[in-house]
Amino acid sequence: MSCARTAPNCRGWRQRVQTLDRDLAKANKALSKSKKAQEVEALLGETRMLQGKLQSQEDDFPSAEQHLATGAGQALCPDRGPGGGKTGGCRRGGAGGAPRDPPRDPPKLGPAPPGWGSGAGGGPPKAELAQLQEEVAKLTEELQEQRER
Repeated sequence: MSCARTAPNCRGWRQRVQTLDRDLAKANKALSKSKKAQEVEALLGETRMLQGKLQSQEDDFPSAEQHLATGAGQALCPDRGPGGGKTGGCRRGGAGGAPRDPPRDPPKLGPAPPGWGSGAGGGPPKAELAQLQEEVAKLTEELQEQRER
């Protein structure tokens, strides 16, 4: 074979190799995009699954909250029946779970104990009276907050 005959042949082969190299680069690029697309699709599927779980938890939350409130109400008021009817007294203090009976007027007090009359030395000490008034104010405020809930 002579050089004159092989030069055009080599040139043809070089062009063919260059074409195949470009095609290979395009195929690799498409494959890379395909892999990324598969990863994206997997992530989207996982996102959908997690959103479904979250929605399920959000749907279950009110009933779980109600169950906890009922349990807390029964723990604080063990004499309360399962239907919510009050059969006995409740312990004082603690957050309200179950609705409470509306407040009644304060009981009428009988005559003052001996030594509690008006005048010098009569009546409760001022500090104790102020403390009791503060406690009544706090309890009244808590009752109002519970009614608003």
